[in-house]
Amino acid sequence: MPNLYDIADSAGNSSGSVGLGFAALYEAMTSTRYKEQASLVSVFSIIDAIKINYPSQATNIDTIVNAQSISTIVDAYGTNETNNGGDANNLPIYKALAKAGAAIALVNSQVILPVSSGQYAVEIDLYSHYESGQMRLSAATSPGLYIASGHTDTTLSLTEGVINNPYRLIAEGPGRYYVYLNVSAKSQGQTATRALTFIVQVGPNKKANGYSSLLKAPTDPSGVIALPAEEEIIY
Repeated sequence: MPNLYDIADSAGNSSGSVGLGFAALYEAMTSTRYKEQASLVSVFSIIDAIKINYPSQATNIDTIVNAQSISTIVDAYGTNETNNGGDANNLPIYKALAKAGAAIALVNSQVILPVSSGQYAVEIDLYSHYESGQMRLSAATSPGLYIASGHTDTTLSLTEGVINNPYRLIAEGPGRYYVYLNVSAKSQGQTATRALTFIVQVGPNKKANGYSSLLKAPTDPSGVIALPAEEEIIY
């Protein structure tokens, strides 16, 4: 932490001094703004509070701070800090954490296809709210549906927006099938995992007694829990 004595004392050292007196430190640390701040107590919150009270001394305070290999402090959160102490995971100091799994979602949850003996081109696109990071993606299907091409186990780079995820699928015949996606996203040192279910309806969706009949049992030997339409598990 920068030498607070250099801010209070007028004698200073090679890094300079400000000479505001100890009353200035006490004033900053007991102010309502400082006591009710959302940030944790740190060099950033203390120096920020002093600079707010003494804006004319901001440049001199910055000189003392910079001499300790700390970037110029612009707020209580250390937003401007570039010194990571040798570990990139230390920055940013405050990280925006998404609700587990909520930052990765299906763009569409199902597709309806005509009956065909050939392969189906299906886009199972994902939407990412992450600006950076990596995503581990694996895919499996319910019985009777097969993946001819597409990601079944891969790692992709994360960017904010739509992540194109094309597949070519083969179905044994008419019915309702499922593609199970397991997504593990790692960003800013945090990992969120989500299981998603994409519905593939081949041919008309037959109904019995007002309820949709599942023509293909939604079970998966890999242990992924099968879910009905538009339902998801977040963990």
